[in-house]
Amino acid sequence: MEPRQSSEHRSFPATLPWSTRASSAPHVPGGPSEIIGNLTALLRDIAADPAVDRPFTWPTADQPTTVRNALHPLGTCGLLVREGRSARVILTAEAEHFLATGDELYLLAVLHAHVRFMGEALDCLGDGLNHEMLNHAASHAYGLKWEALDQVRRRVYWLRAAALVDFWSNGTIVPNERGQRFLELLELADPEDLPHRRQRSPHPSELPSAPMLLTTRLEDVDQAHLRSRKRLVGYVAGGTRVASLMRLVNAAVPSITREDFLHFCIAEFGVIESSAEQTLGTLRALGLVTQVGTDTFAATALAASCLASDEPLDFIRLLHLHVALLGETLDALDDEATTSTLLRLLAERYPDVRLTRDDVTRRVALFLETGLAERIGLVVRRTGLGAALVRTLPLLDHPESVAVAVPGPRIAAEDGYSPQTLEAGTNIAAEVDAAALAAEIVQAATDSADYKRFERAVAAAFRAMGIGVEVHSGPKKTDAVLVLWQSPVSRLRVAVEAKTDGAGLVTDDDVKFMRLRKHRELHEAQNTVLVGPQFDTRVVEEAAKDGVALLAAQELADAVVRHSRTPSRPTRSPHW
Repeated sequence: MEPRQSSEHRSFPATLPWSTRASSAPHVPGGPSEIIGNLTALLRDIAADPAVDRPFTWPTADQPTTVRNALHPLGTCGLLVREGRSARVILTAEAEHFLATGDELYLLAVLHAHVRFMGEALDCLGDGLNHEMLNHAASHAYGLKWEALDQVRRRVYWLRAAALVDFWSNGTIVPNERGQRFLELLELADPEDLPHRRQRSPHPSELPSAPMLLTTRLEDVDQAHLRSRKRLVGYVAGGTRVASLMRLVNAAVPSITREDFLHFCIAEFGVIESSAEQTLGTLRALGLVTQVGTDTFAATALAASCLASDEPLDFIRLLHLHVALLGETLDALDDEATTSTLLRLLAERYPDVRLTRDDVTRRVALFLETGLAERIGLVVRRTGLGAALVRTLPLLDHPESVAVAVPGPRIAAEDGYSPQTLEAGTNIAAEVDAAALAAEIVQAATDSADYKRFERAVAAAFRAMGIGVEVHSGPKKTDAVLVLWQSPVSRLRVAVEAKTDGAGLVTDDDVKFMRLRKHRELHEAQNTVLVGPQFDTRVVEEAAKDGVALLAAQELADAVVRHSRTPSRPTRSPHW
């Protein structure tokens, strides 16, 4: 079918700054000739019903999935936004325009505006490149160090879908005349202006001084206060950005009624009333707004002083007093790091404060907005200004890493074990860093590229708690079997299935409960436990029907840390 033309190509949406564009391109099932049709079907379905916890079937698929699962691989591509904290999403104006016109070029312009190396990939192709060469260009010129070709292939699929390139039989991707014309309409990032080409200044940055009231408060902070800070930032109309917080605080000077505040949020940020209510609650929890009358609120003295200084860094200082590990996250950015690396480092340093990937992302976004950090390709690093600020902040002390000795069981032949089913070294005492192991469990749970990493972490976790573990894995086998002695002559065998998911949610598409039953029978296990990052509603319901226990990675990680402090070992076999 000939791509539809449009006379409105020059009204493309403005391209976002490179630092705020997403690194991951959206993924939709199907080949280049199918993905735009599939995406259109999903957008029309959401336009009719914005609820995400309901079935959805791709036009080219036989089995249904859910809207939530279909949305995960899309990422932040400029077509959809979450409606407050509800389980609903709504189309952006750009998505509505695409549905109304069917204009593939407009769709690609939207993706380019929100995703890095979309139009830039088309520009890099020149007279033609293969996927490996294009991936090298993304790394060398744009600092996007992708180890696999998946991200490049996704972008090429979208370019092919919009008939902007030709794909030759030898694997070469060549821009065509339509692609060249489209390229002229795009605003492209200049590789020479990107952060990875800039060197950090060897000279310390000049740090603006804080208001006296805030300086005094920071000097009075003790470890007890730092430990009491809240992990969740909460919902903020306009996003968790200093610019939004300053506008909201300004509305509460000198004071504002609840009704007027809600109207302000609705008018300024286009949110619904419940979202405006949530915003007010968040501002109070962050120490930015306080109640001064029956239904009247005002900016706190500290927030008012930060607003008067008109210095965004003062709001970071103030937020540090109320948000767990905010300054500590900036401190951890001494070296270049991805979100995953940063999350693991914080978990190792502060095992008692469990941040999620979203928590870390929000904190880093604040640093990027205020110039305390900069993004270089897929990594983030602290700037000179960030280094200067973190030296002035009171930080939570690092607790000593807790090491627990885990004696391995002495395996007897009559126990039915074989050397092939046990990892080497189970009969040798091992020193396990509980905090590091807990962090590895949480991180590995979302590492879909290396599912065996999660299997190893889960086995190590149970072994660290003194439980006998048979490691199996492989086709038609369970991942591991736990052996719990109920008496000197009776033992309980529990089959363990470890499921990873890059988006952090195991769905019913990932789990075959009939297969779990077969695994249980094969290994003569009485029970099954399914371990994963989190589980969607369908999995929870099916597990309850099938008698399968669900164990979230965070729950297992917490158990390892608790056990390291107060061991509670299961009864051992008389052979041990």
